[in-house]
Amino acid sequence: RAERATIGGVLATDASGALRLRFGPARDFTLGMRVVNAHGTLIKCGGKVVKNVAGYEMTKLYIGSLGTLALIAEATFKVFPKPQEEITFVAAFATLGDADATARTLWNLTTAPLALELFDSQIARGLGFETKASEWMIAARFGGTQSLARAALDKAIRAAKENNTREFAEARRASLWDDIANLPITLRDQNPRGAIVRVACAPARVCETIETILQCAHANSIEPKLFAHARAGIIHVGLDGEIEILKKTIAELRAARAPNPASVVIEAAPRALKEKISVWGEAGAAHFLNQRIKKQFDPQNIFNPGRFVGGL
Repeated sequence: RAERATIGGVLATDASGALRLRFGPARDFTLGMRVVNAHGTLIKCGGKVVKNVAGYEMTKLYIGSLGTLALIAEATFKVFPKPQEEITFVAAFATLGDADATARTLWNLTTAPLALELFDSQIARGLGFETKASEWMIAARFGGTQSLARAALDKAIRAAKENNTREFAEARRASLWDDIANLPITLRDQNPRGAIVRVACAPARVCETIETILQCAHANSIEPKLFAHARAGIIHVGLDGEIEILKKTIAELRAARAPNPASVVIEAAPRALKEKISVWGEAGAAHFLNQRIKKQFDPQNIFNPGRFVGGL
């Protein structure tokens, strides 16, 4: 949203939302950039057409570097046609397994969804849906020609019925996907003393990873709020509790995610928590490469010092 972010900021943080499922992260559709380096020189990388790269694709290095290598001044993107029609399908399930099985089926449809979200009952109620405690909900966004979108909706209904859906519907509320896009901010605003954590995993392991998150949270008497980009492998978790309890829960979650604890990133938290536990987790064995790149691109440590992985 323009009122909350800039294009440069989105690229620097590699932020993405529900439509990442169809269009990929920013690295996949950023064709070129102009950046200002540590010497104040304007540098061009990439170009304005798809087949433009000879040598290293430097745009992919700058995206997600949190502004630690250069200032992004200009960007060129690949664009996509707007669907003729969009349809949103929502369904509620008694178990996480049934919801996940339906999400897998929908992703493999001939007309795959543009977005596919998975919510727990707390998030679903916050979005205006009537769900029972412990239920799970999916929302699928289909787009294309009218006939393709309608055919996808019919197949989605059949898939949900085959996986024991309690209730399903075509969602017609225009603001639904805006509300979904704002969920991380909504979670933070609702609980400024809590933590918002992003967990990344293989798309096929979303259900398993959610179960691990729930186990770690419940072991520390925390009832998390959770939603996921179901087939993109990104899970957002809202945790509420005392600082020491939050620290312990996140540490245990990272330990459970070994050997990839850095996949658990704190997106928002009180300063007191950030002072007690790394926002990024362990830097990892390849961190020396990040250090060498930082030293080469920003030898005087001008750009956003100390804010990135491993204190870069």
